Amino acid sequence: MKKLIKIMTSLLVSILCFCCFFGCEKSSGPIPNGSYYIKNQNDCTFIFTEQSIHNTYGWEIKGDNAERWISGMIDYKAKVVEKDSKIYFEGYKFSSGTMGEETVYEVKYNKDEKSITLIAIEAAGDKDEFLGEFYSLQKAYDKGYIARSDLIIMAELVNSNQVLEVNLLKKEDAENIKNLYSQQGVSYEDIVIKFYGYYNDSAAIILIERGVDVPSIATTTTIEGVVFEFTGFKEILIWRK
Repeated sequence: MKKLIKIMTSLLVSILCFCCFFGCEKSSGPIPNGSYYIKNQNDCTFIFTEQSIHNTYGWEIKGDNAERWISGMIDYKAKVVEKDSKIYFEGYKFSSGTMGEETVYEVKYNKDEKSITLIAIEAAGDKDEFLGEFYSLQKAYDKGYIARSDLIIMAELVNSNQVLEVNLLKKEDAENIKNLYSQQGVSYEDIVIKFYGYYNDSAAIILIERGVDVPSIATTTTIEGVVFEFTGFKEILIWRK
């Protein structure tokens, strides 16, 4: 009987070791292994999930490897690198399985939220011109770039599902907006701009990417008592040069 118990114990330990060795995901890099789905498109934040992100939009981390998935396809592969106490994704875009341009992201990992936020690093020797900056509605309001009366006009457009003619957006501004947004790894040609007007030299826009499925999720944002009802995870950005 004792011999049988000993054999069963040894067998159980062997099985557990085998499962742990072959079935357990280990993180050999600075970011825990797993899938990260899009939480906020505006600031490029992705949050950990147990669900597959292959058919949506998100990242998959395995050790020092990172892959970005968009609608069932990998469009970016990178190495996860630590330098000077910072984390980077250093890799290449892919199109139809073909390696494209090199792109580098600085990655901020939030341990409490289990999320990653990506910031595109512009390669040396790229454009010298200043392309402007994106701000959330709240941040733009807090900085005084837009007024409450501007928020009311924008909310009326959004809540009634209206947009302004995109040709009212200056051509130079549209090009700067697309160039700036494409630094996040999005193809320039795939960027669609929805225009909601100029306010104190600031352009109110929503940016959409062709070929990327947008979840039909209704979100509500309130700023200074002004309510915005958005469809999908896309919200208005304020662009200023």
